[in-house]
Amino acid sequence: MKTIVLFFSLLIVSSSFAQDNSLNDSGSKFYFGTSFHSNITSSKNLGVGLKVLLGYNITDNLSVDFSTGYMTSFTDPHYYLQERSFDESSQDYIVSSYTLGRMDHKFMPFNLSINYKFDVFGVQPYASMIFGYDYHFSGNSTHLSEKKYESTNQLIESSSEIINGMSNGFGPFHMGLGVGVLVPVSNQIKLNISYKFISGINSLGVGLNYRIK
Repeated sequence: MKTIVLFFSLLIVSSSFAQDNSLNDSGSKFYFGTSFHSNITSSKNLGVGLKVLLGYNITDNLSVDFSTGYMTSFTDPHYYLQERSFDESSQDYIVSSYTLGRMDHKFMPFNLSINYKFDVFGVQPYASMIFGYDYHFSGNSTHLSEKKYESTNQLIESSSEIINGMSNGFGPFHMGLGVGVLVPVSNQIKLNISYKFISGINSLGVGLNYRIK
């Protein structure tokens, strides 16, 4: 809540310095965007995907947009456990290991963003507040287990199985903050480079915004 209050306070203060509400490009209130994203979390969760957005310029500096897309991610390895016990019959130690391996995950984000842009040396740095939900598709994970003699490394037994660890449905409501920069490529196209932090996920994005005539 404090983050939201701070964000909108900065918008109000910044807006007081705006000279007028007319758009630099006449008739360019709506814009369409496409972008490629890479997501990283503290648990070494890696993900890539594509997003599309439709935005509206309220003023020269303030805009809102709705975005969605398709993301894939995986965590590898996710969990590892090893146990050691003495076996009387073989007079050797047995090492048992259990691994929860690669976890495949697919989801569709649905986000609403409020963006405030600044004009600096011909480019537009911006800050964003993001709200939304993720729709999760069923995900699979691999479970591996094996036992070996410690002295000889001889395999005693092993097993492997794939388990469906996630069901379809919407996740909890999330919000986040973002920064980026818009670099003009032509009168209608801007390169969009962004960084967003949403619910513990660091998202790096590169894409293009197209002004709709």
